Amino acid sequence: MPSASLNAINDLLNPVRIPVGGKTLENHMSKALGQYVHVDRKGAHPKLTPRVGVEGLDALTLTEREVLEATSTRYGKMPAGRLIELTHRENTWVTSNQGRMPGSSAEIPWELFLDDAEGAASLEVKEQIGDQQEADAFLRALTRSAQR
Repeated sequence: MPSASLNAINDLLNPVRIPVGGKTLENHMSKALGQYVHVDRKGAHPKLTPRVGVEGLDALTLTEREVLEATSTRYGKMPAGRLIELTHRENTWVTSNQGRMPGSSAEIPWELFLDDAEGAASLEVKEQIGDQQEADAFLRALTRSAQR
């Protein structure tokens, strides 16, 4: 989910550290993500860079890597304010934030990302994700039933 990704990035940029009994508790997400992403705090805005080379991306398909490269090329040099401005014009963001209280957050349903996509491929993706969600719900129900 995009909202979860934003939360993970926010945790990485501003990790929650709580002193308790002489020890410091820290969000495990920022530690885990920090193994793969470096935060460069030089300049006006933090910059995220990968800690792994291309070989560390072997879990991604060629298409996923190409999309990430194209996205980085197109948007990688833009300032944060401009990126926020662009993304907040997108129907996906506008729709999911209708009626949201100031200072709160809103989940962005995955279907919104495919609403503007055209062709049979987007319909196939929607169908596959829907099927996967049904299977996941069924397995959760079975697990709950078996635990009783």
